[in-house]
Amino acid sequence: MRSIARRSSCAGRAPIISTQGASGRCARATPISAPARFRMRGIMSMTTIRLLSSGPSAISFSHSNPETADRRTMAIKAEPSRKNGLTVRDRITGLLRDDILMGVFVPGQRLSEAELCAHLGSSRPSVREALRQLEAERLIEIQPYRGPSVARLDWEDAAQIYDVRALIEPEAVRLFAAAATPAQLAAMREALAQFAAGIENGLDQAPLIRSTTAFYDVILEGCGNAILVEILRGLRARINLLRTRSMSHAGRPRQSLAEMTRIWTAISEGNTEAAQQAAREHILNARANARAAMCGPQAARR
Repeated sequence: MRSIARRSSCAGRAPIISTQGASGRCARATPISAPARFRMRGIMSMTTIRLLSSGPSAISFSHSNPETADRRTMAIKAEPSRKNGLTVRDRITGLLRDDILMGVFVPGQRLSEAELCAHLGSSRPSVREALRQLEAERLIEIQPYRGPSVARLDWEDAAQIYDVRALIEPEAVRLFAAAATPAQLAAMREALAQFAAGIENGLDQAPLIRSTTAFYDVILEGCGNAILVEILRGLRARINLLRTRSMSHAGRPRQSLAEMTRIWTAISEGNTEAAQQAAREHILNARANARAAMCGPQAARR
């Protein structure tokens, strides 16, 4: 099997594309142009990409719409410097975060600041600030003399995140269910409608992740426990990364919609115990689907 390896540019030279055979030796190395690099991004978006880590916990990234990343980039570039209270840095961080969650940049891949500037249409200071923010979210690793790279997330770490969620997220739902307002319930219902529309509109996971985040943001903002919220928001980026893995499993988006609808129904009825139990079941089912996606179908049954 032939694989594509990329190395960042330096001293003004174009990046190098090399092909490797089964022996692991490079057959040839030739510079590639900027247009070719963007075509490669399209290929990456269309193709299932295997994590650079080996073993049974490797994750497959897939992105079914080859133009999504480019459309998203153009949409953000077209916006004014501030919109809905977001700064340029916030939007650049959001775009890079989405690219990591959607598998445009794969775990272990080294990131060139120069290429990111070109890809995002941004300055080095904004890109560096975005990288620092994503490092704090544990999506990026920055090593001395090596620069930034996309962080790897293996199943052992993922399992611990699900354990923490199962312990404290249902409690947040219980607290929220006891005090939810009609306006908050309406906002959650709107998030569910957007999730359902995302399912019907295709396989692009970005709308599903955004609407799920909006659903849970209402709960966190209204649960009344600031420490609990701080813990969960500190895990948000990695939780969303795991959501992309869980949502990639066949049939999972519709199952997730049904589970979140049960959470909403229990909350709207003021049934705190039922809401708490529905939240716990939702997390356990998400865990099983994420494990199946990351480790294989047999692993989810253990």
